[in-house]
Amino acid sequence: NSVIVIDNASIHNKRPDGCPNSKSKKGELQEWLIEKGIPFHPKTLRDPLWKMVQKELKTNPEYAIDKLVKERRPDIIFLRLPPYHCELNAIEPV
Repeated sequence: NSVIVIDNASIHNKRPDGCPNSKSKKGELQEWLIEKGIPFHPKTLRDPLWKMVQKELKTNPEYAIDKLVKERRPDIIFLRLPPYHCELNAIEPV
């Protein structure tokens, strides 16, 4: 088993393909929520659906690099450093 310690640089936090964003259409949001097993009323408007997606992504974040590595090496664990903690990240200025 291995642990990868990773900082919060934007390059490490890209969302995987197919992950909805603020410009996603209502149907795309609905498909993603269905795929994740998150219930919603079929007549729910786009903005409340987007808020549901945001809540899920905040609770259970998905990152492209995590997905890529997990497909090849499921035994690897990612540990993300909290943002703005230079004492935990040797390359950050103090």
